[in-house]
Order: sequence, then C-alpha cells, then structure tokens
Amino acid sequence: MKKTLLALSLSSFLFANNAATEDFNKAVKFYQENDFKNSFEYFNKSCKEGLANACFNVAIMYKDAKGVAKSNINAAEFMKKSCELKSVEACYNLGLYYEQATGVQQDFKKAYKLYKLSCDSNIAHACNSLANMYRYGYGVNKDYKQTINYYALACEKRDFIACDNLAQMYFTGKEVKQNYSKAKNLFEISCEKGLFNDACNSLGIIYFKAYDVKQDYNQAKKYFTKACDLNSAIACNNLASMYANSLIKDANSNQLAIKYFTKACELNNSNACSTLLYMYKNSKNLSYDENQIKNLENKLCILSGKIDCK
Repeated sequence: MKKTLLALSLSSFLFANNAATEDFNKAVKFYQENDFKNSFEYFNKSCKEGLANACFNVAIMYKDAKGVAKSNINAAEFMKKSCELKSVEACYNLGLYYEQATGVQQDFKKAYKLYKLSCDSNIAHACNSLANMYRYGYGVNKDYKQTINYYALACEKRDFIACDNLAQMYFTGKEVKQNYSKAKNLFEISCEKGLFNDACNSLGIIYFKAYDVKQDYNQAKKYFTKACDLNSAIACNNLASMYANSLIKDANSNQLAIKYFTKACELNNSNACSTLLYMYKNSKNLSYDENQIKNLENKLCILSGKIDCK
C-alpha cells in the first residue's frame, strides 16, 4: 500500500477570526524563514484560537520534530483536534494514524470511518485508502467490487496512485478478471500524468508482448525509456535487452545496450549486472578494465545477499 501524508497547510480558513489569522500568518512567515520554534509557537496559539489548519500544522510539526520535540502522541492529539474543527484533510491524516498506529492504538475501524468521511468530502487519497482497506480486509471484509469502485473514484479525482493500483489489478488478474485494455488505459494515466515508473514499464510490456494491442517495439521502447528515465531498474534492463537483441534498429545498439544495462545495474538489477559481466568477458569488441570486472563481481555478490564480499 502506498501512503502519503499531506504537506504543511500554509493557508488559513476565510471564516477564521482576525487574531487567529494574524497568528497563523506570523507562523507561516517564521516557517518560511526556517524559524521553526517561533513558527510552532504561533501555530499552536492560532490552534488554541480555533483555527483548524493551525492545529493540523502543529500535528505535523510534532511528527516531524520541527520547532518542538518529536511526539507522535501529541501529533495524533492535534490532528484529532483539527479533524474535530472540520478539516477533512486532518480527518484523512488521522485515519492514517489509526491505520499505522502512529501515536494511537491501531484501529482499522476508526481509520475506515475517517477515510469514508474524507472520501465523501472529495479527498482523493482517502478514497484510495478506502479501496486499500477493502482490498486487504483491514477493518472490513475483503470486497474487490468495492475496491474497484473506490480506486476508480480516487482516480477520477486525480489520485494517480489509485489509477496505478487499479491498473495493476486488471493487469495481473489475480483479484479481478484480467483486462489488458482497461489496464492499458489506466497505466497511461498514471504514467503520463502521475509519472509512475512502474506504470510506464507496464505499458512497455503491454506493447512488447502484444497484450490486447498490436505488437509495437517502438511503443515499447518509448515507455521503457520513460520508465528508465524515472529510475525503474527493470525498465532500464528491458530497454537494454531490446538493444542487445537488435529489436530496435540503431547504429549504436551495442553502446546503448551497455548504457542501459549499466544504469539498471547501478539501480541494483542483478540480471543487468550479470549480463554486463558476461558481455565484458565474452565480447571482443568491448573495451574494459579489470576494475570494472571486479566491481561487477562485487556488486553481484552484494546483491546476492552474501556478507563476505570483497
């Protein structure tokens, strides 16, 4: 499951009283100047004056130990206060605290209620979290139909993590009926808009293996390249393999294969490291030095989990 805490809130509600707003604005100014101690003081003061976003920020600062000693218990208390003051973003975060046992005792049912409240109030991440709970049976019975519904709702609200989660379900076919066409459409959203490297790599695989599309190596190359640029090790390895096997016509195929195998290896893809090692040892056209061989052998040793690597 992918989780994301909301960033510090830097705006006050329009209906806040003047004193609370003035203190909030001072806190923001101090925060932007990296004066976290004074920032915390004024956010705390504004919170006592009833400003929900100020309480939210006090919670975040307790959790991140900015301007105050770290305290997950205090973070949860102030997040709860912000939620009670009608901040739906705080209610979503409080749901995360209950799910992850951050400053409170783990309680999936409370997390579910808070996610439902936030999702109904158009917090897209909360809809994604609800889908996760139905998917894994946290606080509710597993229900893949509800999982799909909430992932789809979150995706419509531009939570691209949810788009990717739903795409993976259709792609693997382990929890729902496999549907490459739906997976492709959702991967396109999470790749192009969300910049998720696994989504871009999956699109490359769809075109490479012709899953409900015409086989298209150029499209596969496009998406493997994008995923590799986003530091997907497996995508770099896939792209390198295409060049190494002459599936992409290019006068510099060998050099490009080396380039992408090298990047994949640097990103800890053991297959890429093994392939590089084989190429250096067996190709008469590649120049290398003994240090490269030793470094690759050591890298493979480390990636295999051995503890006596040199």
